[in-house]
Amino acid sequence: MPRSSSASFNQATHVKALFFGHRHLYQVSSTNGLHLVQLRSAAYNFDPAQPIGWVQMALASSGAQLTLRINSGNFAKQGSVTNLAWR
Repeated sequence: MPRSSSASFNQATHVKALFFGHRHLYQVSSTNGLHLVQLRSAAYNFDPAQPIGWVQMALASSGAQLTLRINSGNFAKQGSVTNLAWR
């Protein structure tokens, strides 16, 4: 994600998380309390170390819980849970 985009979202404190994808990589990070969730492909894998699947999300007023569901590729993180606390 371009730095200018994350800087704009950092100033908008009502924005709690930014979900984006099509980079064939699953990664969760944060900057200044803004959660950045990079969703991976559900169909094709360029890197055998990465899983193929989807993320199940449960929303709450205080945050979200992400559970990685894998249907192919690397199964090492199957069912892993990431909790996001809203800023």
